[in-house]
Amino acid sequence: MLIQAEKKHLTGVLYLYHLSVRDMNARGLFNWNTHYPSSRLVSDIEKGNLYIWIEEEMIMAAACMDNEMPDGYEDKNWSKRGESYLVVHRLAVIPGFHNRGIGEKVMNALKELAVQRGCTTIRLDVFTGNPGAVQLYKKLGYSEVGEVHFEYQKVPFMCLEKILGE
Repeated sequence: MLIQAEKKHLTGVLYLYHLSVRDMNARGLFNWNTHYPSSRLVSDIEKGNLYIWIEEEMIMAAACMDNEMPDGYEDKNWSKRGESYLVVHRLAVIPGFHNRGIGEKVMNALKELAVQRGCTTIRLDVFTGNPGAVQLYKKLGYSEVGEVHFEYQKVPFMCLEKILGE
């Protein structure tokens, strides 16, 4: 079940991201580290933008959804530029539970939340060095609209968009 994270969930969410960073780094993925995404979580919770997926009383996944587009998004080929959108950031599934459909459940629940809010699209970027994440978003019907290069990363990130209601 997807719920909005509260301050009482912070320790569990920090632990989830700590385990995710450690797992990703062990697999040669260095787009996250001890500073990011952990440094954003308190703000995400305070703004009401962090969502957690809970199964059997355990935080299995987390993601932020807001309307903040990172620098570099401006010139992408977004399909409905002037319409309402939300952006997904920092999706993480607890290591050991990958490939069990949890990421898909989270993204589908976030899509429903965006629809309820009257949004027409969901936007995101994904580390191109993480083929599992790229595959998840493409499986869910997200279309590539360009790449974004962050100064702290050597590998580009793929920008994706899903048009809602189609």
